[in-house]
Amino acid sequence: MNSVNLMGRLTADPELSYTPQSTPVCSFALAVDRPGVKDKTDFIDCVAWRQTAETISKYLHKGGKIAVTGVLTVNKYQDRDGGNRIRYEVLVDRFYFADSRREAQRQGAPAPEYQEIPEDEDLPF
Repeated sequence: MNSVNLMGRLTADPELSYTPQSTPVCSFALAVDRPGVKDKTDFIDCVAWRQTAETISKYLHKGGKIAVTGVLTVNKYQDRDGGNRIRYEVLVDRFYFADSRREAQRQGAPAPEYQEIPEDEDLPF
């Protein structure tokens, strides 16, 4: 099973472009802290397509916190000098705004909607 779940901050503004067939594609990198390891951050390239790409590019900016779910892809290619290279990136299926409501509003992203449950309401658990 190939499934990746990440939460991190954008290292730069997402880059939105379009294929020759006018399909939106958005590239961005996440800075993800390693759990249990102090002062160690991984920088992971991500790509999103279509509506997901447009939404990410519209509402998220450098420093914004995001959670993504997707699959890890491996792309092999040759660089200009003829050397073999491998590039790993996450193909994003879903994403979630992960900033607090205040931080999201400061960055211009839509604030997540929260529902409050009245204290006297019976909970199903």
